[in-house]
Amino acid sequence: TIYVWDSAGDGGQGKWLSWTGSVGDLTEGRVAPFQAFFVQADSAGSGSLSIATGARVNTATTLRKQSQTEAKILKVHAQAGARTADAWLSFQEGGELSRDKFDGLFLQPFSPTYLRLATQIDTKELLQINALPIGQQDAVSFPLELSGVTSEQTGVLTFEGLEAFEGWQIAIRDNDTGQEYPVTAGTSNELAIKQINTKAVPALTMPVPTPMKAKTNGTRYSITLAPEVSVSTEEPGSLPTEVALDQNYPNPFNPNTNISFAIPQAG
Repeated sequence: TIYVWDSAGDGGQGKWLSWTGSVGDLTEGRVAPFQAFFVQADSAGSGSLSIATGARVNTATTLRKQSQTEAKILKVHAQAGARTADAWLSFQEGGELSRDKFDGLFLQPFSPTYLRLATQIDTKELLQINALPIGQQDAVSFPLELSGVTSEQTGVLTFEGLEAFEGWQIAIRDNDTGQEYPVTAGTSNELAIKQINTKAVPALTMPVPTPMKAKTNGTRYSITLAPEVSVSTEEPGSLPTEVALDQNYPNPFNPNTNISFAIPQAG
């Protein structure tokens, strides 16, 4: 995961940008000149990162190769006055229900006011990017944290990428009232913002990225995603009478193709 502090972001207040190879708000993983960044390693231990003089450029460049795996991505966007925040749920290869290397942490902003939008996992870590198994068959639910240091009392949530989740049931639940709000194309949800009491962030020569964790009192909201369940309603008499194999499509292809076949019995 790559993190960049963009001091000009979010209306000049500054914000963290992140990228995991396939998802995030650091477009294609490109780091602009003079942007400070750090790379989160896969595991603990010693190591080093060297950039040869010949590899340095004076224009924005991709720090990490983009993932070749097609992910199913839901982007959740929050707006509260001038403050904005984004969170992603990405069903992709290598993603897990627990903490994995494709997750992107929500980091403590260096600005005095900010909006926080994140999902929470069992370790109480707050994730800006939550990578999940691409073949997930069961419904998943995560606490959804909408909080911040802001004068606004409510924020409006909108969603991008819903076309990839056709047939899924997605909902926001208010755990205080028990009410559920279905998430569909073109809809928005107005949710209460939990105010954070925090000390001023000191001015540092070298800012220290600090992952944020949820408090023990839990979150008011949660988001649930239930995959579509395919159930065959065909009667035995409607099965094919012989084995057949069709031409694959598309052809040529990269990286995926479809192969249709028929068999005269269920199996």
